[in-house]
Amino acid sequence: MKLSTSLAVLGITAATKVSAEVFVVKTLSKPSFQFSPNIVFAEVGDYVEFHFGPKNHSVAQGSFSKACAPPHSGGFFSGYIPVEEGEGDKVFKILIENKDPIAFYCTQGTHCATGMYGIVNPTKEASGQAYFALVSELGQQKAVEPARAAPFGGALIDNPNLAGNGSSTKTDADGASGTATATGGFTTNPSVVDPPPTGTSTGPVVTGADVAAGSEETDGSGSAGALVRAPTVGFAAALGLALLLA
Repeated sequence: MKLSTSLAVLGITAATKVSAEVFVVKTLSKPSFQFSPNIVFAEVGDYVEFHFGPKNHSVAQGSFSKACAPPHSGGFFSGYIPVEEGEGDKVFKILIENKDPIAFYCTQGTHCATGMYGIVNPTKEASGQAYFALVSELGQQKAVEPARAAPFGGALIDNPNLAGNGSSTKTDADGASGTATATGGFTTNPSVVDPPPTGTSTGPVVTGADVAAGSEETDGSGSAGALVRAPTVGFAAALGLALLLA
C-alpha cells in the first residue's frame, strides 16, 4: 500500500514538473519564401508546431544528403495547406524524440530552392551552411514531395491561435507566437551553426538568398492525421525514487 501510494504521489509530482515546450515556426511569403524562424533548438519531448500563412505551403522532413528532398524512409509531411489570409485553421505538430538534427522544407514548387527550409537542432556537420550549400546546387529545381500520402509523421490539428480553438498563445512584435518561440534574425549569409550552450533553447536563424515572393504553383489540401504522442519523461525517475522510499 505504501509503495502504490508513493508511486501515485511521485508520478503526479513528476508530471507537473515536466512540461514540454512548443516552438512555433511560421511560413512566410513576403518579402521572400521562408520559415520564421528557420533554426530551432529543442529538447527531447518538446514540440515544433508549423503555422501556415498565404497562400499554399507545406512542410516536410528533408535529407542532409540531398536538399529539398525527403529521406529514404520515415520523416513527416503536412501536405499542402491553402490559406487566403492570416493563419490557416490547421497547424502541423511534430514531437522531438531525440537530439538528431532535422531538416525541413516546403515542397511547393521552387520555394525550397529560394530559401524556404530550416533545421531543428543543427550541428557543425548538419548546419545551416551545409544545407545552404546543397540548396545552392539545385538552381531553380522544384522540391521533391514525399511519395507517401500526407499527412504523416505528425498531427494536423486545429490552430490554437484562432478564437474558438480552445487555447491562446502570446504573439511577439514579429508575429511569432507559441508557448515557446525560437527567435533570431534572418540573414542572407548563412554560417555554421554550433550546438547551443547547455540550457539554451533558441539560436541564430540562417537562410538562403532573399528572393522576392512569386505565385503559388500547386494546389493541395491537408487532412487530419495521427495524434502526436505525449512525452513520458520523468516516469522512470519517479518509479525509482518511489521504490527507494518504500
